[in-house]
Amino acid sequence: MKSDSGMGSESTVPSATGASASMVPAGSTAEKHASIDEGSSMRKRSRRGTFEQLVDTSGNTTRDTSALDLVGTVEFHVKELEDEVKKTWAELEWKELELEVGVLHSSLDGAQNDRARPEGEVLSLTEATTFLKVKLKSEGPKAVAAYKASRGFELGLEKMRRVIFEFGYQVVLERL
Repeated sequence: MKSDSGMGSESTVPSATGASASMVPAGSTAEKHASIDEGSSMRKRSRRGTFEQLVDTSGNTTRDTSALDLVGTVEFHVKELEDEVKKTWAELEWKELELEVGVLHSSLDGAQNDRARPEGEVLSLTEATTFLKVKLKSEGPKAVAAYKASRGFELGLEKMRRVIFEFGYQVVLERL
């Protein structure tokens, strides 16, 4: 039924307090969730209206009490079901979060492995550099002395005109 304001979202039921047939609007307390469509929401409202309409306007207390008990029982079960739905949603969200944490954890492990690989390469290159420096220090003077004694070194100096002859001997200038 529509009320005087023209809105069709409220149902009207006869008042149980007076003997007259006056109509009192009764709103629905059903809470909408994302999974509940409009049709089921309307069915809940119409069912609730029919339970409330069971109250007899003539003042029959036995029917009033049993109808009110029935309404209270239904409201209790509705509340229990709503709590169960909330609990199920919370469990579902928890499981989704656990899955996301697992994915992020494996991604983090992969990133740590990727970071450790270049660090290991840098460490091995540092060790190789240190080894080559030690080897150069030990073999360097020997190699330089061997090269200076070679004919290639003398020819290089002659081409650069850094060799002079004194008393028939080659003397290498110390301006290297």
